[in-house]
Amino acid sequence: LSVRGVLDNVKIVLSVPVPFPFAGPPAAALFKDLLKEQNIEFLNNHEVTKIVDGMTVHYRVVGGEENVTKVIKADLLLTTFPQRAPDFCKPLCDANGYITVDLQTNKVKSETDIYAIGDVCHAMFPKPGKPHPKAGEFAYLMGRHVADQIVASIKSPKGTSVPPPSRKASCVAECGVAGKGVNIEPNFTDILASPETGMPVFNFPVVDDAAGKKTDWVNGYLTKFFSPGKVAPFGTGS
Repeated sequence: LSVRGVLDNVKIVLSVPVPFPFAGPPAAALFKDLLKEQNIEFLNNHEVTKIVDGMTVHYRVVGGEENVTKVIKADLLLTTFPQRAPDFCKPLCDANGYITVDLQTNKVKSETDIYAIGDVCHAMFPKPGKPHPKAGEFAYLMGRHVADQIVASIKSPKGTSVPPPSRKASCVAECGVAGKGVNIEPNFTDILASPETGMPVFNFPVVDDAAGKKTDWVNGYLTKFFSPGKVAPFGTGS
């Protein structure tokens, strides 16, 4: 918008139905300042109740006065719809539409020798009382740990304990501020090792060339998943 010279004629609103969607108060303070710097209005605790004619959004203000509502008319609406497990998983799902799994193993708690990873699963961090975040990198790490457990069970049917894995991730959030971004670095290693006492750890270093670092991250996974030359590298012009 800045490059096209129309930023002053555009109002951008970001709404979420919770106080802040990830990583707690430190992330909230950092990102709220960045949004303010970019003149983006942030509406937390705003739950969408309906969308009329594809562009008029009706909200219920969560945690405020009873029956407080708000309506915003938009020219462009970008949404992320609620996550849930696919329909074929329904027999295993809880009331919220997820499969409850053990935090350390990803075993489905209601079944024997069934695992669930990624967006379909739900596991809680006991001490902070927060759910394990859903993200592609975590799904990948969960999958590797599940594979290790299956291999161990085949090699030693009587049971071999597979130690809880380290679980660190990285996700560069582009901020639109002179090419800079914030590298969100969660580390759940301690909480997986000691679920009852461990706490998640987050770092938020500001990085230059955010788009380039995000591209490198994507291409790193393409290299892991596909043989060299089998898929074209992802790029900002792709």
